[in-house]
Amino acid sequence: LLVCEAVQYGHGRGVIHRDLKPTNILITDSGRPKVIDFGVAMLAETDEEDELHASGKFVGTFQWASPEQCGEDPHDVDIRTDVYSLGVILYQLRVNQLPYDLKGVPIHQAPGIVRKKTPKNVRSIDPSISIETEKILAKSLAKERELRYESVAELAMDIRRFINDQPIHATPPTSMHRLV
Repeated sequence: LLVCEAVQYGHGRGVIHRDLKPTNILITDSGRPKVIDFGVAMLAETDEEDELHASGKFVGTFQWASPEQCGEDPHDVDIRTDVYSLGVILYQLRVNQLPYDLKGVPIHQAPGIVRKKTPKNVRSIDPSISIETEKILAKSLAKERELRYESVAELAMDIRRFINDQPIHATPPTSMHRLV
């Protein structure tokens, strides 16, 4: 939850991190997380193109990148990009593996895997994981950003609800979403 709060703090100031991964989250001696390495961050809702990242090339780390980062325009991102990356981190924390195995995959194939491959259901890896956790992860890792949590704060609220044994808001996609 504290990591979500740190990322949400940045979002509240218009900053999208775009490279959230375990090595960019430090834990202080007092146990507080610090999100670091904003080297590829961008400002949300800006009309000015960032000269440093205007080349149209991929920005981030494939293993934790969102599908839209791996698309034709890797700068077509919003705060739900960071929601996705946090979902990857949570997935990794829960089952001790990443949603996609990109080891040995040629770099030109990695974006297609991130865009198209559905992560393995966490309960098929570890049946002791709760259905609520599975739903939170599925919503965080939705390929279509419109189906993800609208914000990191919304993700944090569902995690908090789960911890407090309250009903979560994450639900599986409807039949219509699956048909589209």
